[in-house]
Amino acid sequence: AEQSVELFSEMEQALLALEREPTDVASLQTVFRVCHTLKGDALSLGFESLGRLAHALEDLLAAARSGELEVEAGLISLLLEAVDTARVMAADALEGQDEESLVAAEMHERIQAHLQAGNVTTAPQVAAQPAAELHEASRTPDVAQTLRVRVDLLDRLLNLAGEIAIGRGGMAERLLGDLAPSTEELLEIHQELDPLVDELQLALRLVPISPLLRQQHRLVRDAAIAEGKQARLVINGDGAELDTTIVEHLRDPLSHLMRNAIAHGIESADERIRAGKSPEGQITLSAERKGASIFVDIRDDGRGLDANRIRSRAIQVGLLQKHEERSDHELFELIFEPGFSTLDEASRIAGRGVGMDVVRRNIEKVGGTVSIDSQTGIGTHIQIELPLTVAIVDTLGVGVGGEDYFIPLNTVVECLELPQALRNDSAGGVIELRGRPLPFIRLNRILNTRKTESSREHVVVIQHRGQRAGIAVDVLHGESQAVVKPLSALVPGTPGIAGTTIRSDGRVALLLDAPALLRKAVGWQTGGQHGGGTENRQSTTAGLTARAPLRS
Repeated sequence: AEQSVELFSEMEQALLALEREPTDVASLQTVFRVCHTLKGDALSLGFESLGRLAHALEDLLAAARSGELEVEAGLISLLLEAVDTARVMAADALEGQDEESLVAAEMHERIQAHLQAGNVTTAPQVAAQPAAELHEASRTPDVAQTLRVRVDLLDRLLNLAGEIAIGRGGMAERLLGDLAPSTEELLEIHQELDPLVDELQLALRLVPISPLLRQQHRLVRDAAIAEGKQARLVINGDGAELDTTIVEHLRDPLSHLMRNAIAHGIESADERIRAGKSPEGQITLSAERKGASIFVDIRDDGRGLDANRIRSRAIQVGLLQKHEERSDHELFELIFEPGFSTLDEASRIAGRGVGMDVVRRNIEKVGGTVSIDSQTGIGTHIQIELPLTVAIVDTLGVGVGGEDYFIPLNTVVECLELPQALRNDSAGGVIELRGRPLPFIRLNRILNTRKTESSREHVVVIQHRGQRAGIAVDVLHGESQAVVKPLSALVPGTPGIAGTTIRSDGRVALLLDAPALLRKAVGWQTGGQHGGGTENRQSTTAGLTARAPLRS
């Protein structure tokens, strides 16, 4: 199964390269070689329908290679559609369904019509080897029981495991020796093992992002044809690696952003020529690792966003009041609001505001952020920042009511001691932080847990998408790393909880969802769904008038 996925992907990329450069002999040879391999594998495994389609494709490619057929847009489109059909047939065959579908039969007819139009003589079909005569070892392995690992990654894992074993051996020698090791010596050995364990955990989860980026070539091509536009995709810096879970969550948002760039950003060829641009638009996609984050950039050289039009639409749908002043950047952020769009009609590949809110939600689900900037007539730049992994997170430990919780450290700005004037039984309030009001809410009220009678109370200031709020807790435990486990299916979508982790003493602790906590705190302050009424107004007034000094 994995090999067939790679074969189809390699064939698709070579066809797209051939479309850009019809005289590229190397790309044509690659397509022919992959098709021949696919045909041989299918027939050897008894997948006759898939083998016949691959054979027909081989006839088309042979005619193109010999010069009997011209390599042009129509041929490339037919070959790409045939690859899509073969991909579906391969998946069905692996599930035990090898009957020829109506779609496959229609594809055969279209291939034969194209060959006849070019007066091409086809080669006879090769008989398939009966499946019953296949040797047991040649059968397709059970996908659930196989795993393909790159040789360089396997070497890296073995080296790390060896270094960790050496470190453990050194610790055992110290413990079993005649002289008992000091606490400082044991701590030193432990600290030497830490980076090795961290690297091992990362190596097991990280996968290259390049296959996901290369898939966008086909999407951009098809979207541009559907919109009647000319566009090409340029990929830079695709050597980065990401947690496999994050890659899957990035797949749909990235595809949606590519379609949006074609539908809303890139102009028609005539419009671009009138603006003094090349008739072919360009979308640049890049990925770069900086520290513990990956930055994915999507840039297009299209018409850009119209801030005035966005503002008018926002006022029309009630997101802004007429007297409100917003910067262009703040206005651009409104396109991520659910259902927001400046278009009155949906295009063939993009809807009326359906999807951009989902893009942001999917990115935030794995601890990432997305921002947008644009210049009218110049283009649009969208940047996605993602953590390397969602499995290992730097956190700040806090305690409330005798229970411990963890907050992702990348959302924490600072920690403060709550002023004495605000230590009461209210759900929250507002404190003054360097001359500006900061809403806060008590964690025990969010989670509906008891509160201890602590002599001190702390506020953890968190930030997300430019907004800040405080979370009041009893105890600050300091920084640590947490290995995140997903929530049980029995408690899906628990508000304010992002997952669980196992503490060093074996106890289970909850990892808090910082964006959700911030929304609760801000919503509580404004009298929304998390509170409201007299208590909110009293707490807010108390916070603004207390003006007690804050200590970090």
